[in-house]
Parts: sequence; C-alpha cells; structure tokens
Amino acid sequence: MMMNSTSYIKWYERSLALLVFLMLVTPQLVGLGIVIFVGLWVVGLSKKFLIFRLNWLNTALFLLYIAYAAGVLFTNHADVASRYLEYKLSLIIFPLLFSFPTKKISLRIPAIVLILSVTALFCIGLVNGAILYNGLHELAYFQSSYFSIIHHPTYLSVYAVLGLGLLIYGCQNRWRFFTKKNAFLFGSILILTQVLSMSLSGLLFLILFASVLILYLLKKKFGKTFFIATLIAMPLVFILTVKFVPGINTQFKNASDYLVEFINDPEAFYKNKQTYVGGSETRLIMWSAAAQVFIEHPLGVGTGNVDDFLSEKLVHIGQPSMAKKLYNPHNQFLQTGVEIGVIGLFILLFIIGYGVYYSFKTKNWLLLLLITNLAFNCLFESMLQRQSGIVFYTFWIGLLCVSTSQIQNKPLR
Repeated sequence: MMMNSTSYIKWYERSLALLVFLMLVTPQLVGLGIVIFVGLWVVGLSKKFLIFRLNWLNTALFLLYIAYAAGVLFTNHADVASRYLEYKLSLIIFPLLFSFPTKKISLRIPAIVLILSVTALFCIGLVNGAILYNGLHELAYFQSSYFSIIHHPTYLSVYAVLGLGLLIYGCQNRWRFFTKKNAFLFGSILILTQVLSMSLSGLLFLILFASVLILYLLKKKFGKTFFIATLIAMPLVFILTVKFVPGINTQFKNASDYLVEFINDPEAFYKNKQTYVGGSETRLIMWSAAAQVFIEHPLGVGTGNVDDFLSEKLVHIGQPSMAKKLYNPHNQFLQTGVEIGVIGLFILLFIIGYGVYYSFKTKNWLLLLLITNLAFNCLFESMLQRQSGIVFYTFWIGLLCVSTSQIQNKPLR
C-alpha cells in the first residue's frame, strides 16, 4: 500500500497521540511508543515527508544532555551515571525527531488524548481514594500521593494545566470535540485534578494561570481601565484565597512560617528538625545544602555524584538522618548546578529564557504556558530528574515548536 503525504500525517498524529497516552497512563510502556514513533519518523525521512528546521530550543536540550554526558568523566559511580544518561535520553530523542517536522500537523488529536488521559488519571485517583476511604474513612485518601498514584502529584498538576491550555486553545479554534459542554466538563475535571493533587507549586501556578487568563478576558471585553482596576485588585484576591481556602491556607502558612524560622536562625533550624520533617522544611534544608555544595563546586561534582556530596553536606550542617534518605535538592536549578556546574545551569536557564522570548515572538501562548510552568515548578522540584517530567516536557516543547514553525512558515531561529 502506497503512503502519500496526507495519509502519513494522519499516522504521524496518531503516533503522537499514542505517545501522549503512554507517557501519562502507562509510563512503563512509553519506550514502546517512542520506538513506534521513531519507526514512522524513519519512513517519513525516506519518503521526504519530513523537512529539517533549526530550532534553538531543541539544540539547547541536546547540549544539556552533552553536559550530563561530559559529567560522567568525573563520576564516582559509573552505574548511577549511566542510568542517569539512560533516563535523560529524551533530551536527545525528541529534539532530534522534532527537528524534522512534517509539512503540516494538527495538535487536535494529541490535545484530546492528553485531556482524556488526565481524566483517566483523575478517575483512577478517585477509585483508589474510595477504596482506602472505605477502610479508614479519611478524606486525606482523596488527596496528594493517595490521589496521584502513578505520578508524583506535581507532575499530575503539570499535565492538568497544559490540558487546560489546550482545552482553551481548541475552543478558540473551534476544533471538533472542543464544544462548550465538553469544555465545562473536562475543564472542571482538570481543575479538580490540580486541586486534589495538593501540590503547592501546582496550586500556585493554577492561581497565576487563572489570574492571567481573567485579566486577558477582562481587557478584551471591558477595555484598559477595567483591566488596570482588576490588576490592582488581584493581590487582594490572592490574599483572600490563601486565607480562606483550607488546603492552600495550610500549605502556604506552614511554608511561610518555616521560611521565617529558617531566616532567623539557619543553624537552629537544621538542628531542631530531627524527627518528623514536612515537605516545606525538607525543601529549605535541601536548598541550603545544595546551594552550599554548588558554591564550593561551581564546575559541578559530576554526573551521579550528587547524593555523595549532598549527604556529606547534610551531615556537616547537623542533618544526619536526612542525609540517609538521599533526597534530591527539590529544585532543578540547584540540581543541575550541583551536578554539572555553571555550564549546565546556563544551558537550562537559556532553555527557559529563550523559550519565553520565542513564545512572545511567535505568539505561541501554549509554548509560553509550558515553559513558564517548567520554570516555576523547577523552583520547587527537580522536574527533569524523573521520566514523568523529562519525557513530558521535551516531547511537548518539541511538538509546540513544530506547530509554531508551521503557523509562521519560516525556520525556527
């Protein structure tokens, strides 16, 4: 059977949709989806259905992988370093594949599958919570890691917020499936998914996303004066949200209290947190320890050596119990800086900075949403250390850049 350009694009879009489903619902099978996509990519190259376009974001992601590969030369744990490079292969695979995009592609099918996949994760979380609740009758079983059992809650909130962006984009472009009824139904599910995930960074980003969207709609409908008045009122809305919404109130209050305690006396903070230590306390201690290691080793400690140096620093500052748990820095900027030094950190910052610039330049608001979401969450989690993050972000950055190149009809430079 002969394959023409039109039929190839249909299969290409279906393979993208399959990858989206696998990375969210059955991440252990995502390798199979990549193999299928690579096979289709090879067919496209051989039949000249794919064209090369230089993309600086893809190039930077590739260079980030090279920096990690160079860090292996200084590793004390060859097995750990090689496993790291295997986990981070997405930094090469997707930038390479999306550097040869098709001449025309629609985001509609991958967008629908993303929204339905998050809905599936939402239902799985509710079922798991109901099973646990039936035994112990605790509402907490419908939240956080009890609700998000396949991915870390922060990653689930990432998937949901991009789903919201795609839902809005699809409605604006009047895609099939993106009706008002479906927008209300799935929009509600996506928002509830973020709320039940109980990720502080996810909830804060949701508030920021909603605020920007409301401001845009108000300016478009009522003009500049009403927009400015609303902009002034936004901080009050944020304060009221933090004060009166129970889950957000508790997390924000705990985080701010711990921050004040840490600033007043860091050494006492380290020594007093020896028994139960919550997420906010852990982050402050890990950030401090990682920052100290980075200052002492500006060129990086080497790929796979982070646990050794962080554990040594934690023992030094009076946290031997935390040192045994081998936590990561809970901050991707610090994680990258500690592991592969200022060069790796510069590449990561370039990816974010150029991504924001390019999004504004091409008016690609979906890419802007994804890049700002990555930057924001990198402040609180090592987002590119797990498959749940690195596969998702590299895939969607590449795909959204491809959509931009076709809209603009010019090279991505």
